[in-house]
Amino acid sequence: MSDQDRIHALVAEGKITEEEAQRLLAALREADDFEATDDLEAEVDTEVDAGIDTRLDSEVGSRLDARFPSTGAFQPPSAEAARAVPQPTVPPSPPEPVAPPRAGYASPGPVGGGRGFAEVLEGATFPVEPPEDAPSDLRWVHISLLAGDLEIRVDETLAEPQVENDRGNLRLSREGEHYRVFALKRKKPKLERGGVDGLLDGISDFVSGIVGRVGDVSLRVPKGFGVVLESKSGDVEVHGLPFLKAQLLAGDLDLHGVGGCDLTMSAGDVDAALLLTSGVHRIKLSAGDVDVRLLEGSSVQVTGSLSMGDLDARPPFEAARSGMGASLSGTVGGGAAQLEILVSAGDVDVRYG
Repeated sequence: MSDQDRIHALVAEGKITEEEAQRLLAALREADDFEATDDLEAEVDTEVDAGIDTRLDSEVGSRLDARFPSTGAFQPPSAEAARAVPQPTVPPSPPEPVAPPRAGYASPGPVGGGRGFAEVLEGATFPVEPPEDAPSDLRWVHISLLAGDLEIRVDETLAEPQVENDRGNLRLSREGEHYRVFALKRKKPKLERGGVDGLLDGISDFVSGIVGRVGDVSLRVPKGFGVVLESKSGDVEVHGLPFLKAQLLAGDLDLHGVGGCDLTMSAGDVDAALLLTSGVHRIKLSAGDVDVRLLEGSSVQVTGSLSMGDLDARPPFEAARSGMGASLSGTVGGGAAQLEILVSAGDVDVRYG
């Protein structure tokens, strides 16, 4: 079943409204359009780059001809004329130091020829704010996806986060103690003014944007890092992360041994194995199923509300039926942490151990 068919089925089953369905369909169309645009850009890039090179050659040649008109065969200057040429009084500036590439990443190519504009962004900063109600002792990685599957793992051998994808267009920017994952996207250089001016316009228009249609993404973080995630479409799998704050429009979310979460989802399924010992945690889902297993060692008080669907709560949790929905309550250990589960339409299963 395609994503579109699944959304229409949710409407037919009464699990989401028509308005919610249109939002989801619009997001899917946006993702498809983004992918089609990337394919078209790949074909156009070669022509644009060739056009830049041709126009630059013509422009530079014309300017040189205008400034140094041809007077026939070339004659070297006399020794007296050469001595009369004023010498520069300002020494040339030393070359800028080149920072070593970050671990796990290839160095960006040189600027020029319509390629390698990645260097333009090396000095850019991207403010990253730690999420509220999250552990204060964590450092953070912020990543935004338009469409694509994502896997997040903790790797204690790392000194800093690393990100990979099959298109190779992702970069990691550090802001203080935190990081942001972003995609490099080059706009076509403007040629309206021609030649060098057009190339400069093109470079000035080069921007970094939200990570778009980037295919499958793998994010590995050192111990002590949390992740802030925004995604419109795609499945997410997380292993061993101390805290995940996520907003997902459509897609499934699998959490394995995660120590904390603040999840807001429109449509999809959540399968979460959590070890909660402190703090406030939340799972909010408009349409889909939620399966939560609290791992041994958890200390948490759980409350929940389901508007429409079935709720299966096993001891020490209890479910109380109310109309088409149900409520949930129960405590594990000393109840040091708090977990709230809110589902509009779907099935909920909560257990311990």
